[in-house]
Amino acid sequence: MRRYTPITLALFAVSACTENPLDPTNIAAPPVMTASAGANLSALSGAEIVDLGAFSPMDINNHNDVLGSSSGAIVLWHDGTLTPFSPSGFPYALNDAGQIVGTMDGFDHPRAGLWQNGVGHPLPDILPSTIYSRSQGINNAGVAVGHTFAVFGQIRPVVWAADGTPALLGMLPGWSGAQPVTINNNGWIAGYVYGASSPLVALWRGSEILELPMSWVNDMNDAGTLVGNGVAGGAAKWSNGQLTLLPGVGGAASAASGINGQGEIVGFVMDASYASSAAYWSPDDQLTVLDALPGFPRCIALAINNNGWVVGRCYSDTFESRGVLWKLHPPTPEQLLDQLQAEVAAISGTNTRSLMALLDNAEKHYARNRGAVAPLLQAFITQVENMLRRGDLTAAQAESLIKKARQILAQL
Repeated sequence: MRRYTPITLALFAVSACTENPLDPTNIAAPPVMTASAGANLSALSGAEIVDLGAFSPMDINNHNDVLGSSSGAIVLWHDGTLTPFSPSGFPYALNDAGQIVGTMDGFDHPRAGLWQNGVGHPLPDILPSTIYSRSQGINNAGVAVGHTFAVFGQIRPVVWAADGTPALLGMLPGWSGAQPVTINNNGWIAGYVYGASSPLVALWRGSEILELPMSWVNDMNDAGTLVGNGVAGGAAKWSNGQLTLLPGVGGAASAASGINGQGEIVGFVMDASYASSAAYWSPDDQLTVLDALPGFPRCIALAINNNGWVVGRCYSDTFESRGVLWKLHPPTPEQLLDQLQAEVAAISGTNTRSLMALLDNAEKHYARNRGAVAPLLQAFITQVENMLRRGDLTAAQAESLIKKARQILAQL
């Protein structure tokens, strides 16, 4: 996954390129939406909004772990619990293994860093006389991307292998520097580049380097769809050689900040009074404006996971901010079963084979005989309670497993 340079910058200015490296006829123009023109300006059906308080989210993975910062510390939020990480720094991205990348404090210069299991370590510099380095994206294999800034204004694109070994990415003639911000699970890397005139977006795809007609990129999914801003501003996505400008509400600006595996996109739109609203675009590019927190009317959405959970921030008229979680789609029983299996598989230090066997059987029966699933899940809950009493599971582990099992039972 990625992380962008904070999208709040786009609330005040949207960058634009003067050059279009691709055929401008290959850009699909957006419908400019208004309420009367059919834009859905209410929350999605069944959506739940959660106030995360002073916590400032940045990213969310497919286990519903939310990455952010609180009181100057890097933290993970999960089901109401905040887990701090050290040393301090600024977080950008989170993968499904719980690895975090960002900028780490406490050294002679700001360092690209990687955190896991509560602690972090700096990623190696690759250039001599480095002034600072930053890691902004990481995929599920643990491969991270970012950039390093050295003397003489050299901004160079860097990829760190899963073992931390750094390598410089290639650059095209005319570039003066590049800043990768996201990497997908196929190893494709996207970021923005600096040349003789204006910034533009690049995609490193295997041995290819493509220049794209975008002024900003924030995220990319495994299908290779990039989201950010078009060359003239405004939320946009690029896929298979075509740039599509996403609909807004006829206001001053918009930006796309995150995309999930289903092609759902989030970001923000502004109305004519420059008030921002968190935005959701469906895979067929239909716009929905998400509800704001009471008393915090200006919102931006930053990231969306495959479960349809969106994180972002809402601001009061005096610019006090609150972290927000929008749960757009209640998880299906199949998704909850997948989450349970992943959660059990991640438990170490105890034998969980009996738990996994019950879940595997429940999954096999779900499609053809749902009546057999409930007894298996009840047995799963009983087994979890027994393991908690024996001390094989912590209270937090047992609570999470039982909660998901009961959610599935409620939907059968």
